[in-house]
Amino acid sequence: YLFSKSGFEQEPNEDSLDVSADVTLELRKQRGFCGSELESDFSNPVFSRFLLYRGGDNLSGNSYSNNAYEHKAAKSDAPDSQEFGRFQVGGLKMRMDLVNVSDDKSLTWAKSRLASMRAFNRVFQPIELDVKITVLRAFNLVHSRFVCNPYISGNILYGDPSHFSTRLHAQRNSPNPILFESFQSRVRLPGGSIRLSVKDRVLPSLLVPTAYPWYSGNIQSKPGSFSLEEEGGSGESGRNFEWRTGEFSVELSKFGVSWSSEIGATTIDLDSRWYNPQWRQLAVAPVELRTLWGKRGGNPKGKLELVIEMQEPGRHKAMQKQNPHTTEKSAVDCNQWMNDSKLSSQMMDNMALQPRRRFRLRVVIFRVRDVWQPYRRAARESGDLNYLANFRVAIRLGNRPEDVRRTDTCRLCPQGSGDFNWRVGWSIELPDSELKPRLKLQLYDVPERLFADEMLCGSVDISLRELLDQAVETEDAIIKRRQKVTLFHPGDASASPIVELSLELIPESQAVKKYCGFGLDGYALWQHEDYILPRPRRAAPFSLLNPVPSISFQIASSMEQIQWQMSLYLLPFPLVPMFLQLIAYTPWNWYFIGGVFGLIVFLRVFLLEMKRANDNARAQREFELDKQAEKEANEKKPDNIK
Repeated sequence: YLFSKSGFEQEPNEDSLDVSADVTLELRKQRGFCGSELESDFSNPVFSRFLLYRGGDNLSGNSYSNNAYEHKAAKSDAPDSQEFGRFQVGGLKMRMDLVNVSDDKSLTWAKSRLASMRAFNRVFQPIELDVKITVLRAFNLVHSRFVCNPYISGNILYGDPSHFSTRLHAQRNSPNPILFESFQSRVRLPGGSIRLSVKDRVLPSLLVPTAYPWYSGNIQSKPGSFSLEEEGGSGESGRNFEWRTGEFSVELSKFGVSWSSEIGATTIDLDSRWYNPQWRQLAVAPVELRTLWGKRGGNPKGKLELVIEMQEPGRHKAMQKQNPHTTEKSAVDCNQWMNDSKLSSQMMDNMALQPRRRFRLRVVIFRVRDVWQPYRRAARESGDLNYLANFRVAIRLGNRPEDVRRTDTCRLCPQGSGDFNWRVGWSIELPDSELKPRLKLQLYDVPERLFADEMLCGSVDISLRELLDQAVETEDAIIKRRQKVTLFHPGDASASPIVELSLELIPESQAVKKYCGFGLDGYALWQHEDYILPRPRRAAPFSLLNPVPSISFQIASSMEQIQWQMSLYLLPFPLVPMFLQLIAYTPWNWYFIGGVFGLIVFLRVFLLEMKRANDNARAQREFELDKQAEKEANEKKPDNIK
């Protein structure tokens, strides 16, 4: 479940709770965002890509190429080791143009072919470009070891330099690393491409055992201890020493002992971007999300967010303020139109990680109701029909155990409801990729018996992704007023308790001005006037010494229920005169038709209730018979089997 502007809505995708998306939120809003490989979004690709296979030739090559191209387009740069029983040995990138020849004369065909080749040469001229690769982050990395130390490695075809790596600065134990690493190279086109791979660096360590003498004072000799006189020393008698053992860790990576394994890689074709007019129309290079694939294909190995920028050497963003060309260009000046595009005239600025801002998250648990599971369990196991539950709510932000907050215990709840009016809070810094954007609520019944386990009555996950992203974007307080959240039980589908709560995410600067207390301090009068909570009305055990609290609670609960019932019954009374006037002017046949329809509805409801009662009685009878048969079978067993 998630907080939205209209309230709580169901979260359709559980995977979206894995990683918070607010680290690159501002950058994606400024530059735009492409949720897949950028070249796959172009409607008119410059080149067609085909895969080359080695193997049998019993089928036509066209069928293999067409199927391979469709499969390649569907999975982008995912490697395919085998297709139709044949192994992949490479790829082919080419462009096909249709030429209309009016007659069959060889001279006409030669002229058309020559004109086409000249136009192709003018458009796809060789050029050197400055290419900047900015890797923002990687997430959901599928690694094989217990810990993951990822780093980026890249190979640039026809580039200078042609290789870069962050192996010496691998992030330790981070399956979702925040990188913001930039690399620049001069690449020759056509033919240039970039292969980015995420590798896991293995950093071995060695535990070295140690043993050393330790002075233990003037005490009696213990096993394993010795005196200086016994060892031939000159110490005083009675001063004992003992051997202390331990171990310390030696990181072998500091001595150059380490190795790496590739997690996944992605390939970026620069020709499909620079020679594509659609890409050249972009004002800035957007943030794109690319999929990492293993060497043998299969399932994705993770995601990579990056920005690829290209420009001609020596160009400045002030050289071309506007583009004087129109969209209709011939093949002659197509290359000049590309060179004067918006993207090539912009400098490649450095992209830095967005600074963190401190926020405070405040949650108030007001009330729980419709919690019937503890009473059913008590009636089923011990036959106690007068059971009184003790409710408590646990709230956890993210997945860290230290971020769990608990309310106090609402004791002696007779009708499946309890009041709390309890405030909890967290201090967080945003954006934070390690913070899982969810709030987990768990409702427990705390038994009175000592060392008894708490009974789970229901739980729910509230997604905070939209709330956190909105707070980072607006930098203002976000308040979700009192709302109802339905909890679910993993083992009982009929259980649906309700928790009433409110939520507030406020910047640190505003939180200082609107100070409030947590726990029992939430009832204090020294708080800000908007945050003073009323004390909850709770049941009290009956006592002969002071029966007033118990009687007061019963009277207040009864009066509240009576007030609601009276309001419900008296609500239609103002409409009685209008109803009587309507009866006076209505023909009798309308009453007859309404009575017939009402009788049909009544019989339908009556029959359904009878069927439900019979089904419940039959199920209860079968349960009692099975229980009786089990009891008789146990009584017939010998004592040793029992």
